Amino acid sequence: MLENSVQVKNEQLSDLHEVEELRALVRQQAETIAELAKHNQELSKRIRELEEELRGKKKLNKKPQRACE
Repeated sequence: MLENSVQVKNEQLSDLHEVEELRALVRQQAETIAELAKHNQELSKRIRELEEELRGKKKLNKKPQRACE
């Protein structure tokens, strides 16, 4: 009977380690996602700025743009 209870505790301990590893992985992935979201926002802002700058230059330049061949 003692062996049974020890075995159950060892299995539970193994499960606990696995759960902790999974939690650590989830935390790491959440941090990565947050960093990527922040970087995405920064890039989106920069794209908007460049688009506005390009629109402004097109308004100033009255000559028609030629396509690059």
